[in-house]
Amino acid sequence: MQLKVPFLFPKDTVFFFLVGCMKSGTTWLMDVLDSHPDVCCQGELHPIESLDSPLTSPPPTLESVAAHAEALHRWWAMPNSAWNEPFRSSGVLAQAHRDLDVDLVRFFSEWTMMRFVMATGRDVPKAIGDKSPSHTRFLPQKIRRFFGPYEPVVLHLVRDPRDVLVSRWFHVRKLQWAGSRDFGHGFRSAADRAACERLMKFPDRPTRKGERFVTNPNFLEDVLREWSDVNETLAASGPQFFGSNYVRVRYEDLRSDLEGSLAVILRTLGVDASPERVRTMRESSDAARKARKTATFRKGVVGGWRRHLSPEELAAIRVLAPLGAALGYDLIDTNFSDRETRAGATTS
Repeated sequence: MQLKVPFLFPKDTVFFFLVGCMKSGTTWLMDVLDSHPDVCCQGELHPIESLDSPLTSPPPTLESVAAHAEALHRWWAMPNSAWNEPFRSSGVLAQAHRDLDVDLVRFFSEWTMMRFVMATGRDVPKAIGDKSPSHTRFLPQKIRRFFGPYEPVVLHLVRDPRDVLVSRWFHVRKLQWAGSRDFGHGFRSAADRAACERLMKFPDRPTRKGERFVTNPNFLEDVLREWSDVNETLAASGPQFFGSNYVRVRYEDLRSDLEGSLAVILRTLGVDASPERVRTMRESSDAARKARKTATFRKGVVGGWRRHLSPEELAAIRVLAPLGAALGYDLIDTNFSDRETRAGATTS
């Protein structure tokens, strides 16, 4: 027997998940979509992910909290409660607990979103989404399991793995320079710290000719494995589980034709996708990106890998060539002549 808790939003509300590897442009797309008056896409609730973490104890997800709410399970199964009598046999009770976990995740996600809408004074949106970069091979199955009653839309954002690698390394180095160890670790040596300093001072040409861009020997392998696992799983399971409610968008297409890509997404979400509305969203995005631009790191560079990655690093990435080709990327292209020219001019 499937337990049910009430829906808080109107039945015709469209729930969606914006997923993709870290540094694939998910935050940018979240902000763009949130500028639509009928869309609310605000943050990262991480309801159902298995999060990668450098910490001994990874941060909890809503799924893990629900699954380990032992006191709540004991309370629900108390023998002096006549309401649970049909579920007291061990097998039926175990299934009831699993159903309880599913409903807790779904209901608390919805409750959190509703509280946000109420606190901010916004109108109840026609489409409401969560931006949670995926760190699990089972994300599509979990979305279907926990949020199937919503008939959710899955927006899969994919980006060239070479640019993902460069952007991720810039991100980690920026955190290291600031003294944070989130998504990384401290400096391993004086030489490592000096390499980070060069990157901070000369972001367009941080390495000398012949040097590797990524100095952490495990970082490249970890990023490429995540890119492969996430995108292969979503590309295969998305259409299977969600049909036309699965939309894959390339970051590069967003950059080259934001209005055209947005129109497709908005029509899938069932909200106003008129040229006027899409143009307003693009102008809002352009203004926001210009306001956030800093001199230290460029934002959203397409093809920036040509200036940074070494031949050895590009050779390692070629293992992703079949999947890359299926997603529209030629990973055999190793034109790094621009990097060699700039690297040769680097000063210490």
